[in-house]
Amino acid sequence: MIAEWLATGKDRGNLVHQSRGYLDFGRIWAVAITTVLLSVRLCAVLLVVERRVLAHLDMTPAEWQNFP
Repeated sequence: MIAEWLATGKDRGNLVHQSRGYLDFGRIWAVAITTVLLSVRLCAVLLVVERRVLAHLDMTPAEWQNFP
């Protein structure tokens, strides 16, 4: 969020920055928790995709780590 705010001044990073100025800690926590939950969900989706691709290639995760 910090990089997003510094690079663009928009989206979640800017929302946290504005909320900090207004001392709106509820909004800061809401943005932080929402970001964490979205990140965890995206990680879970990518894990499912990875497993499906590896199953299609007839490989296990351990074999993929040793793949040249």
